[in-house]
Amino acid sequence: MVKFKIKLTEGLGGVVKGADVTVFSRFFEQKLFDDGKHGDAGSNNGIYANEAQIPSNVSIPYRYSMNNREGTRNVGML
Repeated sequence: MVKFKIKLTEGLGGVVKGADVTVFSRFFEQKLFDDGKHGDAGSNNGIYANEAQIPSNVSIPYRYSMNNREGTRNVGML
């Protein structure tokens, strides 16, 4: 089991709330939540998290994107 946890900020450190955040690769896709129920420490705090079942002996590069009021952005490679 792999836990993904991302803190999204913009501007001068303001947190990004209400975004649709997904971590993905060619092998899996996992939605992250900012609801306090998926290991993200609390709702609407800009921390998005979830877990995914990925074999421990596999190294997979993955990317993440977010959708919010500004549209879809490919945020980067982790």
